[in-house]
Amino acid sequence: MQLSEAASQAGFDLRTHCGGAGTCGKCQVIVNRQKILACQTTVKSDLDVLVPDASLRMDEENVVVRAISRHSREGGNLDESLASLDPHLRGDDGIHHYRIALDIGTTTLAAELHDFANILPMQTVARANPQRKFGDDVIARIQRVMEEPAMLTAMQQLIVGTINEMIAELTEKMGIVPQDVSVVVASGNTVMQSLLFGIDPSSLGTSPFHAPVQNFPAIRGSEIGLTI
Repeated sequence: MQLSEAASQAGFDLRTHCGGAGTCGKCQVIVNRQKILACQTTVKSDLDVLVPDASLRMDEENVVVRAISRHSREGGNLDESLASLDPHLRGDDGIHHYRIALDIGTTTLAAELHDFANILPMQTVARANPQRKFGDDVIARIQRVMEEPAMLTAMQQLIVGTINEMIAELTEKMGIVPQDVSVVVASGNTVMQSLLFGIDPSSLGTSPFHAPVQNFPAIRGSEIGLTI
């Protein structure tokens, strides 16, 4: 196991901007008074490790929540996206339904819980994008998938697991359960969307840089593991 992975399991979110390639030098820690890169060090036994503050990621949660809340107030994109859905999903059948607006950022995830009768969010929550362990930017994540195809499934499961945690937190705050949510509308760049759907983004990593799909389909949440 790499020291960076062991640190993550211990609750230390190191700055692995290069996705563990050892090129950015951001995950520097101190072992036996020597500075080393956590992503390039294999752990074989217990270690005493000093983690400098500069090697830890900064928390952007509050900034992102405010940003997504402002965006929802200023635009009607969420309602427009839902307009063509089945009436049952929109809540037109007389049953009370909820929906979630999800922003899949490269570094941060943000989500809002909405009642179908209101545009303004009822609850908001944010998380660091757990895929950052594979690289801070989309290029690093594409390269990981190109080098190791199994990473596609790993990244998808990681992001879906975190989204489910966010859904659970949002619904708990409202005294409901995830099964009361009938629609999730997700937005994000093409690579983030592809990883959510489990679609290989490798075509974006080489010339002529074609998107793997032209349009992302509407699917049931259970198809990718969402708990709604």
